[in-house]
Amino acid sequence: MCAVYADYRETVVAVESADASTATAVQVAEAVDATLLRVQHLGEVADYRYAEPIEALESSLQDASSVLDSVDPDADYATWQPLVEDSLEDARVQAARVNQAIQPSCPPAT
Repeated sequence: MCAVYADYRETVVAVESADASTATAVQVAEAVDATLLRVQHLGEVADYRYAEPIEALESSLQDASSVLDSVDPDADYATWQPLVEDSLEDARVQAARVNQAIQPSCPPAT
């Protein structure tokens, strides 16, 4: 599970470090969907451990993905950001909960 968690963390770090203000809606949607796949895989290998925070994060990401899918793919930040702001903020909160739950069992490699 720790290897899958590490893969998930790499994806999250890449998404968090991206400059959303220069991204199109489709670029952010692709990043959200990639993170969602990692979260789903994490949930599968966690075998019901950490189910509640993982499921909450998955739900937040699905909400953001659904909204982004309804936006013009070439829409700029000013257009799509207000539409998904709450879902993305909720996803950040839920990601912190996932990290808080799993990280003690899977500390970063040194």
